[in-house]
Amino acid sequence: MKKLIIFAVVVCLAAFLGSGMGPETTVSQDAQPSQSEYWMDIPASAFVSYEDGYDFIRHRMLFSKSGVQSYYAPVILPHGTIIKKILLVCKDGSDSLDVSLYLSRAKQDNTSNLIIQVKSTGSDANNFRTFHKMLTVKKYVNTWKYSYFLLVHLPGPDTNSIMFGHAKLLVSVP
Repeated sequence: MKKLIIFAVVVCLAAFLGSGMGPETTVSQDAQPSQSEYWMDIPASAFVSYEDGYDFIRHRMLFSKSGVQSYYAPVILPHGTIIKKILLVCKDGSDSLDVSLYLSRAKQDNTSNLIIQVKSTGSDANNFRTFHKMLTVKKYVNTWKYSYFLLVHLPGPDTNSIMFGHAKLLVSVP
């Protein structure tokens, strides 16, 4: 009878510990939830202007036909996404004019604020180049309060030497 009671206690204890109801396990502080990091590409064709005078030519690049113009594109990311870096791909063949790319967010009342900006530098008339900037402070996407958009500023109307190719955002989704 003693053996039967000991066996029953051992079986109950094993079932109790095996069910996860036993002593708590500790997790290392180094263990973090996995995050998926990827580049989001926003092509020139996603950008629109409120004015006439723009076109897509030469492999779908954006340029200005008439003076300085700005173009907008929405950025749609999941809530809680972390924005880490912005990248501008453009052709800047002007010594004195720069292509600028801005990432901003807008509230429902249409007020907006700048998150990060990157500009082209110098002249390299025959080549497309990349310009990038890291965010120094983590920026979490809050879709409940804000809408996010990119703005590219082309100093035009020099269609041969100033063109916008595309933008990229390095993001991390928890």
